[in-house]
Amino acid sequence: MVSNRGGEDWSRRVYEANASIYQPVLEAGLKRAPGEVRGMTRIFRSHGVGVESEILDLACGIGRHSVHLAKAGYRVTGVDLSSTFLRRARRLATEEGVSRSAKFVRGRFSNLSEVLSRPKQGKFNGIIVMDHSIGVTGRDEDDQTLFRDLAGAAKKGAVLIVEIFDRDYGVKHFGSTLVEEFPRNLVRIWKRLSPLGSRVLEAEWSFYRKQSNRSLKHLLTTKVRTRHYSVRELKSLVRKAGWKYLTCYGRLEDTRPFTRNDFQAFLVFKR
Repeated sequence: MVSNRGGEDWSRRVYEANASIYQPVLEAGLKRAPGEVRGMTRIFRSHGVGVESEILDLACGIGRHSVHLAKAGYRVTGVDLSSTFLRRARRLATEEGVSRSAKFVRGRFSNLSEVLSRPKQGKFNGIIVMDHSIGVTGRDEDDQTLFRDLAGAAKKGAVLIVEIFDRDYGVKHFGSTLVEEFPRNLVRIWKRLSPLGSRVLEAEWSFYRKQSNRSLKHLLTTKVRTRHYSVRELKSLVRKAGWKYLTCYGRLEDTRPFTRNDFQAFLVFKR
């Protein structure tokens, strides 16, 4: 079972206690979801995971991938720690007419084994972990335990897709401050606190609401601490957890191979 050791405190603070503040960050990805899911389905089909297969969407957020996978014919279970996000995911599934094939349950990485061993859950043909959702405790051993838990929940031949922000790219291109804008006039100012290239990335997130006069109303400031992997580091870690590495893409929409010029990386493994 994944260790807590206080490492997930920031994620609870952001994704549970202040989920309504953070939610527009997830809403911003809704438009990309159909194209990303088309790429996922190509990957799944090419490795023998056909429609009506059971898919796990870990850290599913508001269900943007779960819902479109269900629309493509898969049976999807989305797991997330935030009841706020899960309510939005269930509404989205209802709106898209897939509430029977996309179900959502609450769970943390720290009790994932318990969540996935519940009666009638079964094992999965495909697993996705999107939006740089790993590394929340800052400890490699916790992430390795997570991927072992996922291996235990996977059928033989199951396909795993993991998205990260490549640390090697960040070393070359990241500054110390980043300003991002999201739906509902949300602004996030990201400030790096740890040295450039650190394996454990410490940062400060400050959230603001842009007012009609363009001034910023402060909503939340919190420090975050995550394990920031390079592609080669994650390949090694997931292999040790019992998965076979297959390939890596820089974009899901057109399944373009990963290059050193890509910030995002989508690694594919097989059980």
